[in-house]
Amino acid sequence: TLDGRYVDRDREPPVGWAAALTDNGTSSDKDYYMALTYETSMWEKLDLSGKIYRNVWENSSFGQLFPPGFTSRTPIGIATWAEGLIARTTLNARRTGVEVQAKYKISDSNTIVAGATYEEQKQYDVTERRNYLPVPGTNLLIFLPSVQKWPDDLTAGTEKRNLKAIFLEDIWDITDDIRLTTGVRYDDYSDFGGEL
Repeated sequence: TLDGRYVDRDREPPVGWAAALTDNGTSSDKDYYMALTYETSMWEKLDLSGKIYRNVWENSSFGQLFPPGFTSRTPIGIATWAEGLIARTTLNARRTGVEVQAKYKISDSNTIVAGATYEEQKQYDVTERRNYLPVPGTNLLIFLPSVQKWPDDLTAGTEKRNLKAIFLEDIWDITDDIRLTTGVRYDDYSDFGGEL
């Protein structure tokens, strides 16, 4: 089976980045997804499936954190932001992976599911453009005369991680209306380790 989706969406979020109502913000998302899946029955009680997939997400947003005429403290005194506090960001991310799964039907009411996943994740082309800079460790802002690209050390930047996972489930239909599912999953992330 080959399936996918393409979403191209422009929104005007009613809540701004400062958790305040606003009518001056936009967010544009593009989301591409494609998966190729193969399923087969090896024996009467054993089903196998495998899937490879790719997901790409692109986001561009604009936000006016505070309205024109906003006043705040800066390292050199009080400043009035004629245009308000403005932020423009872009962020792209992608996931590419493969998954295999086996289902074994012990009885009509009990099925065991086991599988493994390998996935590569990447965040890239991250930009922050704002008309202010934060002063680290304080609530102070540095006024910039226009919307400018933030220094790389203040921006999330390119990040990569790999994920390896295995899982095991036991699905037990106790009655026609009651199902009990128990399971265990272990994830191993290349950047911060494992989690059971």
